[in-house]
Amino acid sequence: MSTAKTLRPSPRRDVFDLVNCLARAGWGEELRKPAHRGARVILRDLADAAYDAHTGLSGQVTTTANQIADRTGYSRTWVYEALRKLEALGIIRWWRGGIKDGGPSPSTITIVKTAICDLVEVARTWHDQVLSDRARKTIERINRTVKFRFCRGKKPAHTSHVQLAGTPHSYVRNEGVPAPSFSASDNSSDQPKGQEMNAIIESYLPPECSHGNRLPRACNRCQSAAWQTLQAKRKEEEAGRKRAEAKTMSIEAHKAAQFTEYMETTYPDARKAEWPEIIKNDPRAGELASA
Repeated sequence: MSTAKTLRPSPRRDVFDLVNCLARAGWGEELRKPAHRGARVILRDLADAAYDAHTGLSGQVTTTANQIADRTGYSRTWVYEALRKLEALGIIRWWRGGIKDGGPSPSTITIVKTAICDLVEVARTWHDQVLSDRARKTIERINRTVKFRFCRGKKPAHTSHVQLAGTPHSYVRNEGVPAPSFSASDNSSDQPKGQEMNAIIESYLPPECSHGNRLPRACNRCQSAAWQTLQAKRKEEEAGRKRAEAKTMSIEAHKAAQFTEYMETTYPDARKAEWPEIIKNDPRAGELASA
């Protein structure tokens, strides 16, 4: 269990680190109020300025209100108001600048590190309680949500997402990584799937991988090349099938045209309803009709 000595940082640390410790502790119950928003911004700016000037151990900063306003985006009025609040809280000592030897003189501001350490000690104790209360409320909210979703007689929904067997781009090349499953683009019912498709793709893989992998089936590039080769072969087979069908249809159409021409030329007065009877008695008509 933490003790009071461990909660209070050492004042020998850089003022930049001390202010960051205070910020990580939530600024404390008093300093985190909205009324001190400008004071928090100015305090962090002074710590940054001390760090840049390599005066973080002393916490002393020589600056002007206009320079602070330029760095923080606040107006000079807000800067003066924030500095007064920090001074009233004992966090800084402020020696106002003015006219000296006929010229302008900047202000000298010293961050009181012992005051920051005291604030950090109190803020850490307060922040621990805040975190504890926040965790308790979160657990209560989760319990209410779970009770509402699963305790009303309804079964929890199950997703149908496929569980991946391995990462697609692993830095460790593993021979045991299964080959990816590919599905047909036309979604036909006679298309092989699953292990049968993997076996077909592996038949198009090269004997050796030229991309640095030990096995071609564990290489994404080889798998992609095999898949593209398979797709090209299927397209070629489909085109050949269509050409054969077109040729067959053309031959059948030519034969039908020959039969029709023969019947209309030889029997110009016969109706089409009489053609079956003519086919029985005319061998040539029967030959053309059965062709």
